[in-house]
Amino acid sequence: QPTNSVQALPKRAIGLAGSSCAWYLATALKQRSRALIVAPSRKVAEEVFDDLRFFVGTSEVIFFTGWDTLPLEPVSPGVDTSAARIRAIHALCTTDSAIVVTSADALLQRIIPPDEIAQLSTHLSLGDSIGREALVSLLIDGGYTPSKGVADVGEISLKGAVIDIFPITSATPIRLEFNEGRIVRMQGFDPDSQRSTHDLYSITILPGRE
Repeated sequence: QPTNSVQALPKRAIGLAGSSCAWYLATALKQRSRALIVAPSRKVAEEVFDDLRFFVGTSEVIFFTGWDTLPLEPVSPGVDTSAARIRAIHALCTTDSAIVVTSADALLQRIIPPDEIAQLSTHLSLGDSIGREALVSLLIDGGYTPSKGVADVGEISLKGAVIDIFPITSATPIRLEFNEGRIVRMQGFDPDSQRSTHDLYSITILPGRE
């Protein structure tokens, strides 16, 4: 009983500098599948995140960034910032093992509810039967911006039976070709040349903005 009580007490470590902080955390987290690490500032959080990925592995560590706007500033966070926050929240809700690194200010900011992320997300596979108009409506409701040509994350372009979209989960924009309500082609493409670069068979599309 005394041993268990001692182990349950909070532990405090002082004198850690540089990557030794991440090493200590990695050692302490060996018996935990999920953890939240809060740093005093974004700069410190980024340093801990980079070092922790070295000790733990890149796939298990998630960085939850704060807004790139000032408090009370009447503007929305940038697309890249919103995308990173949505990806982090989605990963927390869909994975069993995750270590989240964030800063105190990011932890205090409002987030998009996980239920809303689920409602505005979709998983598409080659050959799926799905209404083109319904898909476009879902994407626009999820914050994707209509554009003549897709070049940046969060944009969507409609060209007859083809939908171009740059999902926040993809390194390149995606081209979906429809025929009689069915996805008959799914490809990644280069936004500059507009040429297809690789075939795809499925993709998960998350909301584009908070």
